[in-house]
Amino acid sequence: MTSSNIWQLMEELRQGRTTSLELVETYVQNISAANSKVNAISQLRLDEARREAEASDAARARGQALGALAGIPCTVKEAFHVAGLRSTAGAKHLEDNLVEEDAPVVAKLKHAGAIVLGKTNIPAMTADWQTYNDIFGITRNPWNMDCTAGGSSGGSAVAVASNMTAFDIGSDLCGCLRIPAHFCGVYAHRPSYGLTSVRGHIPGDPASVVEPDLCVSGPLARSARDLTLIMQVMLDPWIEAPEFKPSVDRERPLRVLVWLEAPAHKTDSVMREHIKEMLGRIEPTAHVELVYGAPAEFDLDEIIDLTMVLTGRLMSTASSPIGRMASAVNALGLKLFNSKDKRADYAWSIAKGQIGADRVDRDRAEVNERVNAFFDRFDLLVMPVAPVCAFEHDFRPSNKRTFDVDGRPIAYNELMVWNALASVFGLPSTIIPLGTGDNGLPVGIQAIAKRFNDITSLDFAERVEAVLPASPAPKEFLL
Repeated sequence: MTSSNIWQLMEELRQGRTTSLELVETYVQNISAANSKVNAISQLRLDEARREAEASDAARARGQALGALAGIPCTVKEAFHVAGLRSTAGAKHLEDNLVEEDAPVVAKLKHAGAIVLGKTNIPAMTADWQTYNDIFGITRNPWNMDCTAGGSSGGSAVAVASNMTAFDIGSDLCGCLRIPAHFCGVYAHRPSYGLTSVRGHIPGDPASVVEPDLCVSGPLARSARDLTLIMQVMLDPWIEAPEFKPSVDRERPLRVLVWLEAPAHKTDSVMREHIKEMLGRIEPTAHVELVYGAPAEFDLDEIIDLTMVLTGRLMSTASSPIGRMASAVNALGLKLFNSKDKRADYAWSIAKGQIGADRVDRDRAEVNERVNAFFDRFDLLVMPVAPVCAFEHDFRPSNKRTFDVDGRPIAYNELMVWNALASVFGLPSTIIPLGTGDNGLPVGIQAIAKRFNDITSLDFAERVEAVLPASPAPKEFLL
């Protein structure tokens, strides 16, 4: 194997330069060498993966039509159901929770021919921006073992960064996918709300036909181009949305607002300057127009206020899952699909009839109009993913945790701030690594586009990658 990018691996498979079984064995070897150091992989299904790889190779040899990811090994976040493995959510009371059915997103991967090697570690019940739990232990950042990998998709990001998988599927509530990608130096994509499924996920009711507010599933990979390939497989729209188009008009320059700091929400000055320097390198050749400043239409504090209320409602038992979903759909001006499958038509009927009458729904709808107006002026909003790069592990109670920004302690919950916009308004956000800073740790940005314009942020990532190819992993983890 000469490459670990999916699209290149697929070409090697097509040309007969490798086989799916050889790819599986290569990743198994790397898991054996690397996982003891970083502890990213929580469970494995290697016997099944080898059988599936052999079947994929045999089908290819027969000239049989194959799925879009046929023969490509991958991993899946521990929170998702994978048939034959335990769904523990990293929580002791679920340690023996063996499941027999795949989550919808996992089923779609398998249907496309991907080979699931196993699952990747998370914080207990996905409830942290660091990754550790009492079942599987601490996941470490491959760039610096003393530093956090982020969370809750921390194992996902580390498995990708340390070359133990070709790609991973994570989930994102308010930075759960994006922060680990930034901390570990990999690409990731939080899709527009409604395009992918997080059913079959714990926390959540795995048997429910209702999708939760705020949360989406999305891919992590080592190449921007790979994200688009995976997204085409993951697509499972449950609301009316434009067709996902895997290409854009490269002749038109992208107009981008770069927003790197706010008065009450500081970002590390060294990280900020690194981002400016890297973006400055791409502007002359990537066909983009960069404007620096803050949006006029909205500010971080009003979005943070909405986030706090909405996450509280999501975790509350005071209203039904159907009611919470309906409130989100109505506030964002979306429409549910008419169900023609087994998604319980009665649930959609109830949801369609509910009007988001709560104050938070009205506020969300009003700010949503201003967010849409912003994207009439700009194609993309580039923001930090977190105020800092990866910091040292901190296992104190969360209300006592801080990290330093320019020598000043900052409250742990500031990790939410720069991720709230995409979560609250269902916007696509692509995480783009910009190499490593002076401290040797990865620096990433998030490119946010208008709802359903996922391909715009994905295309921007490809333009950046063409100028600034990111180092996929520290040297000791390269295949």
